[in-house]
Amino acid sequence: MPKDPVDRRIERTRKAVLDAFFDLVQEVRYNDITVAHIVARAGVSRSAFFARFAGKDALLATSIAGPFSVLANTWLTGESCCSSQDLAMALRRVSVAALDEMTVPNDNARR
Repeated sequence: MPKDPVDRRIERTRKAVLDAFFDLVQEVRYNDITVAHIVARAGVSRSAFFARFAGKDALLATSIAGPFSVLANTWLTGESCCSSQDLAMALRRVSVAALDEMTVPNDNARR
């Protein structure tokens, strides 16, 4: 049975917003990105954005939830080549690097 067309539109809008956000984070510091920038890049309305996300910080949380949940599941199930301590340290390093990257402009991304 085909999916409801409304569900496909919702998913398409969500993907457009996330894709636009990923692109913007590579070009501009996180603190300089606004919802207006995101919706303009995504080609969606502000109301469509706010129907899915409470704001820019909620979008950030959603965008990193997937990768971090994979790491957390690996850690919790013990299906890893590393110790829990090693995974915790790796997670900390990735988190710090991601936050640093979002707050410091990447000169290479602007060229």
